[in-house]
Amino acid sequence: MRNLLIFSVVIFVLLALTVIGDLVPHERSRWALIDSLITGKGFEVDQHKAGLDVAEFDGHYYSVFSPGLSLLLTPYIFLARILFGSGFSEILAVRLLSIAVTTFSAIIIYKLLLRFSSRRSAMISTMLIIYATPIYAFSETIFSHIYVMYFLVLSLYNLLNLEKISSRMIVSISLAMTFLIEYQSIITFSPIYIYCILRRRRLRDIIYLIPLLIVLGFHLYYNLTFFKHPLNFPEKFWIGYPSRPAKPSYMFSTPPHLGLYMILFSPENGLFIISPILLFAMLGFKHLWRRSRWLTILILSLWLISLLLFSTWHLPWGGSSFGSRFLIPLIPTLSIPFSFIIDNKLKDSNPLRIFPLLIITFYSIATSTLGAITSPDLLFNCVMYSLIVGGIRCLPLAWIKPNPIISIAYWITITATISCIIAYLSFWKKQY
Repeated sequence: MRNLLIFSVVIFVLLALTVIGDLVPHERSRWALIDSLITGKGFEVDQHKAGLDVAEFDGHYYSVFSPGLSLLLTPYIFLARILFGSGFSEILAVRLLSIAVTTFSAIIIYKLLLRFSSRRSAMISTMLIIYATPIYAFSETIFSHIYVMYFLVLSLYNLLNLEKISSRMIVSISLAMTFLIEYQSIITFSPIYIYCILRRRRLRDIIYLIPLLIVLGFHLYYNLTFFKHPLNFPEKFWIGYPSRPAKPSYMFSTPPHLGLYMILFSPENGLFIISPILLFAMLGFKHLWRRSRWLTILILSLWLISLLLFSTWHLPWGGSSFGSRFLIPLIPTLSIPFSFIIDNKLKDSNPLRIFPLLIITFYSIATSTLGAITSPDLLFNCVMYSLIVGGIRCLPLAWIKPNPIISIAYWITITATISCIIAYLSFWKKQY
């Protein structure tokens, strides 16, 4: 328990070292909706406050995203506004909340990995998933992906105890929450629903679909009220489309092979270009297959459906973002096969076989830290330029005038700190 508490504090503090104090463009739409809800204006948003992520219908403007996350955050922001006032303080409050959610996700990932590997491997794998992937850059934002990630790992953890009523209820509510926050979750996480049905095969378990049906009813009612049809989702009326409303043929207009390249391997924001460390997870699936075939199939199914869906989207990577933000909720699922590789490497005493992994690990941490101290709204090939010209945006150095030398030094310091902690865990001989 003591080790877990220390580990949690380390995760939180390292995330807090890169917290930024202003909103990035893709956060403004949800923030504008929160502001409208607090001030009693309902679900209509101020177009100028919301930025580009706005849907227009009958002369009214709405957030292009699902209202779910804004609804969940509104009571918290309302309380922060009462206690600390509006402006910077409430932005900082939501930043700290998002960091806390990411930290809780890390704790769940760690506890999940303990079922498959040693404590040391679980700690290292968890830290690499958080700090050596685009999760790091989005960990403090009000992008939906971090919150969906939390509910996904929570449901995945409880899937291992599906015989318990409490676990089944947690899975049911968690999946419903992902659908409340992101529309596409009902499609991308459908393998979990299918697994639960095939695993239980009891008619009475249909009761666990009630949370999902409630959320579905909410979305359909929201669409009917504001867009005059239950299947008219806000995305259809995004102001960025050349013609409104957009046709599905345009919304899903990217050739799949091109979309997959953009998502995974493009120099602009390919996942494996930013985080090549995740490629080692592919090698771990053979070990996971021996331990749990159903979990292997489930994880691969989640990735297959998401890749097929988002590779055809007109913006496969999610617009201007650090890495493919659509894949962020799924990245923790790779921690399980990845932990097998870490476990094997820790037992390997030959430094020549470990050295390539160390180099790739350091590179992945360095690139992910770049995104964290600049902006999650920048493409990967722009972050270094932004660091040198615009400087870092994190609050710990807000009192210092942006300077390329200071910015680069801070980037190196954060990267070295995380790398040293992971190296310490890797080479510390105490048995866990």
